[in-house]
Amino acid sequence: MEATRNASGQLSFQFPEMPKALYAKVTKSLAKEFQLAPASEKTAGLDEIFQEFRAQEGVLSLEWDNWSGYIICAKDQEAEVSAESMASWVAEEWPQHNKAKQAGTR
Repeated sequence: MEATRNASGQLSFQFPEMPKALYAKVTKSLAKEFQLAPASEKTAGLDEIFQEFRAQEGVLSLEWDNWSGYIICAKDQEAEVSAESMASWVAEEWPQHNKAKQAGTR
């Protein structure tokens, strides 16, 4: 898991080892576990997938692209705590796709 801020200052957590084939399963699991409501339609292309969701506080985007892998992005400051909780949950649920955890650098 890698935490970064994009050029807009949005906090995001990336799982570079997560394959595209797991996007739907991980996203569905996160939506159920954290009671997320879709805030947009899912957009899917050859090398990217993304959809925005409303959390109890703020808006998040659950994404996948072939550069960063699976991405949890807090679209606003209110969603940052939720994004961090979700990232920790994903790291525990799918440890085989958590590069930092595998390397022991977490």
